[in-house]
Amino acid sequence: MDSLLKDFRFAARMLVKQPALALIAIVTFALGIGLTTTVFSIVSGALYKGLPFEQSERIAWVHRNKPSENQNQMGVTAPDYFDWKARQSAFEDLAAMAFSPINIALGEGRPKRFADASFTSEMLDVLNVTPILGRGFREGEDRPGAEPVIMIRYDLWQDRFGGSRDVLGETARANGVTRTVVGVMPEGFAFPQQEQAWLPLELGPSTLDRAEETTYTVVGRLNPSTSVDEAKVQMASIASLLAQEFPESNEGIGAEVKPYTERFLGPEIYGILYTMLGAALGVLIIACVNVTNLLLARASVRTREVTVRAALGAGRHRLIQQLLIEVMLLALVGGAIGIGMAYLGVGWFARSLEANPPPFWMVFELDLPVLIFVVAITSLSALVSGLVPALQATKTDIVEGLKDEGRGSSSLSASKFTGSL
Repeated sequence: MDSLLKDFRFAARMLVKQPALALIAIVTFALGIGLTTTVFSIVSGALYKGLPFEQSERIAWVHRNKPSENQNQMGVTAPDYFDWKARQSAFEDLAAMAFSPINIALGEGRPKRFADASFTSEMLDVLNVTPILGRGFREGEDRPGAEPVIMIRYDLWQDRFGGSRDVLGETARANGVTRTVVGVMPEGFAFPQQEQAWLPLELGPSTLDRAEETTYTVVGRLNPSTSVDEAKVQMASIASLLAQEFPESNEGIGAEVKPYTERFLGPEIYGILYTMLGAALGVLIIACVNVTNLLLARASVRTREVTVRAALGAGRHRLIQQLLIEVMLLALVGGAIGIGMAYLGVGWFARSLEANPPPFWMVFELDLPVLIFVVAITSLSALVSGLVPALQATKTDIVEGLKDEGRGSSSLSASKFTGSL
């Protein structure tokens, strides 16, 4: 540890003596690391975070399809939904939902337009979410004729009711129907996208007519012992049986099971995001190559200095460590600036989405996984940029290196490698 501290101090002194080279290397690292971190933050927020619920990887989206007509994603009719619930065993439960804008007047206030979702009573159990105040929908409240109730979002509770616990039992007029507030959802909950309030989804006898074309979105929680692929097989089998039993409405209709987040992210989005990440990594590689070239040029100048140190007893591994620490110092400073650039870039990206926000669970920020990624690419960048120059600077024969003539052949081989870079 003591030797490392000495090496860091020596590296700092050497870089101060060559401010132009240090500045160029730091800026190059900062641009490469900053851009790569920005893009990785976007990719991480869109693809890797997932739903912020317990064991959210078990939450699946179940939909219909009709391959013969190239319809890959179809909503689910109420009759199919109830038949699926009765016949399947791959899921702990299935729940249906629909969503649309709704006019809501809270208390004595004027009606205001909000994003609304309607759930069947099983939905919160499927998501494994509990209201922070009050309760969710009870069985039977999603049937015609039940007492009209409503759950509201945390933000709405804070803004319109001041966070008062007396909100339970208050009334809200939703599209002209007076409803009782029975629950407040946890802070940040806005399932399925950016909803502000939730109503029971009423599925009564009229919805069981197979000629009815109204469709819903179905969500399920997989059993712990069931994989997505196993669920796909079972649901496809059920859909095949329904097609035989009800050919007029279900002929050619299949069923598909996917992780819920894929409902919003099709193959095109995955392709775009991974292409962006690949391009950013390409920029980082270019940055590393440029820094390597700079350090190779400096290595040819420092060959005699390194040779003298070797002659005085410094081992090659010790010399390589010293040179790598100099590069690591450059990368650390560049990485710190790059994080600042990424913070501004991610903030700009998030603000650009405010007019048309993504689903609530897509959060773009410099969180712990992103910072771990930054540390990894900073260390890798330093190693990639510094290892070849360090090896080049320390491979000279001591006797030859102490002669002026010894520098020619070394410079020649270094220039060939620099040209290839």
